[in-house]
Amino acid sequence: MRARSERSVFKKILEYSPDQIQQKFTVEDLKSCYMFCEKANSKHYVSVEKDRKESFWVPVNADFGFDRPAGSNNYKELIDVAKHMVQAFGLTLNW
Repeated sequence: MRARSERSVFKKILEYSPDQIQQKFTVEDLKSCYMFCEKANSKHYVSVEKDRKESFWVPVNADFGFDRPAGSNNYKELIDVAKHMVQAFGLTLNW
């Protein structure tokens, strides 16, 4: 996926079917989070915390060549992106 605006990237990911997500991304379980990396460019990622830890909490971060990484504290649609990706791989979250 070429670098584009944050919201257009998130919208595109939400349009993917579960099969398309599995074709376009790898997932790694890093104990406290899941790391979804784009197969075409491993520097493009979505990280998703598995558990809620603090009152001020940013459970999802993403970078697809943006000017700076995007967090779910600034982009609420990232929560939907995370849930969509987690479900596509048959994983679970505790939040």
